Amino acid sequence: MNTAPLHDLKALVVEDDAILAGVFAEMLRDLGCRSVAHASSVDAAFEALERERPDFVLLDARLRGASAAPVAEALHEDGVAVVVTTGYSRDALPRALAAGPLLHKPFRAEALVGRIREARDAAMEPGLVAGTA
Repeated sequence: MNTAPLHDLKALVVEDDAILAGVFAEMLRDLGCRSVAHASSVDAAFEALERERPDFVLLDARLRGASAAPVAEALHEDGVAVVVTTGYSRDALPRALAAGPLLHKPFRAEALVGRIREARDAAMEPGLVAGTA
């Protein structure tokens, strides 16, 4: 039996910084993810989501200068777990991004696992994510 915390999950990393995206992808693979896809813009995120539904999404709050709120809104509506990564405070983010689990960059693997678990629990119970019920 595999005891990796994220064993066999499919992830989508939406991050416009290629170095950070690579670090996050490696971290997720080390934690047991079966597959890790990457998108670097709002449009690319929607294209990736059309190709395959991930178990969860690690979503940067700002992508190439644009808010990632439309992606977060779509994920909440579709019941996909989302963890927002940012350097901003929760108060500075649009409601769709601030509603669920948030990770401030930089972060450790343990914090990532905890937020992913929170996001997956919230996605299973739509009323748990503030502002999306």
